[in-house]
Amino acid sequence: MGTAVCRFASSETMRDAILRAIQLGYRHFDTAARYQSEEPLGEAILVVLRAGFINSRDELFITSKLCNLKLEYLDLYLVHWPVSVKLGKYKLPVAKEELMLINIASVWKAMEECQKLVLMRSIYRRQ
Repeated sequence: MGTAVCRFASSETMRDAILRAIQLGYRHFDTAARYQSEEPLGEAILVVLRAGFINSRDELFITSKLCNLKLEYLDLYLVHWPVSVKLGKYKLPVAKEELMLINIASVWKAMEECQKLVLMRSIYRRQ
């Protein structure tokens, strides 16, 4: 279940939609800080674990671009957009002058270290 459209809903609505999705059998969730769905997804996972809808976190596959889920690990971590944006509000599409290049080699090396620490099971860089 992609959660990008969730950013237009309240946190409660997002959490409830994710809870319902898990009840219906969804097991793969894609989130990102930009979607504003990481916290509601993390809350929903805690709720379903406590309620017994799933037996363990291992039953879910969570993909993210930034780790803010209060989970011990991610199943897949993406370099979704290999640039940075200047601090502040911005609109899509982002103006060229608002973009800043990142050192992808150092980012990838840090991601490999996180994978070695089992904070991420898989890492991916879109070409």
